[in-house]
Amino acid sequence: MIFTSRTKKLFGGSLLSVFMLLGVYIGLRLVKQQQIFKKFAAVSNGAIYSFSTSGNRILIPGKETAQVNILINTNGQQVTAADLDVDATSNLLDITALTSGGFFTRTANSYGNLDTIILTVTPATGRIAVGAPCDRCYLGPSPTPGGPAIVPCTAGSTPQCYPKAANTSGTIATVTVSAKAGQSGRATLALASTTATAAVGSDVDATSTSLPSGFGICVAYDFDKNGITNTADILRVSTTYNATTGQSNFNTLYDANNDGRINTADILPVSTRYNNTCTP
Repeated sequence: MIFTSRTKKLFGGSLLSVFMLLGVYIGLRLVKQQQIFKKFAAVSNGAIYSFSTSGNRILIPGKETAQVNILINTNGQQVTAADLDVDATSNLLDITALTSGGFFTRTANSYGNLDTIILTVTPATGRIAVGAPCDRCYLGPSPTPGGPAIVPCTAGSTPQCYPKAANTSGTIATVTVSAKAGQSGRATLALASTTATAAVGSDVDATSTSLPSGFGICVAYDFDKNGITNTADILRVSTTYNATTGQSNFNTLYDANNDGRINTADILPVSTRYNNTCTP
């Protein structure tokens, strides 16, 4: 076949048109795919965590501890397990314990509660995994290292690990903190990272979408816990001056250096912080 100049032009034009149409088609597909991805990414119904505690949040340095509950709201998820990493974001606190709450407690069957694995407890941080797998037919991956592999549930089988229903809430863990001796000021607890595992059949992305910025705790020589270290607090210590362990007027709260005697060394840390305010 002999291609004339005109034939070549027509052929070239047709080929260009085909490429242009193909480009438009691919572009539209990519835009549509991007819209699908954006729509998927916009879905956020993950579990939500928050902090809560009862009682006063002002702690006497070196003397008192506080228990802070970590709450979970499953939001749109059926949660089977969670992995929590808690930080004491100040040098005023030590994390002394981290235990599971009652959220995963089961009483309606013979399989017992879901496991609790304490992964780390140090003065600065604590990590806990709750809801570890109790059998191989499990409704989600294990949050603990070395957990059993996920095995599909066979027809007619009854999984032994039961998820919490969507839109339920409760205490998932409790962290205990102590106030360091000789210190004073405002401290915070924070969730460094969280993961909640959803049940098969619900949205697989159950990662927390709302982390609290922190939970405030005051460490102060504020014995009446009114938010300020003042004359009333100095008097509490000085009126027990020279009292020793075993005497009726001895109070271990006022023995700042834990030497068994209330004296000048115990009055000084309070008086040097005169008029210091500390509110959670």
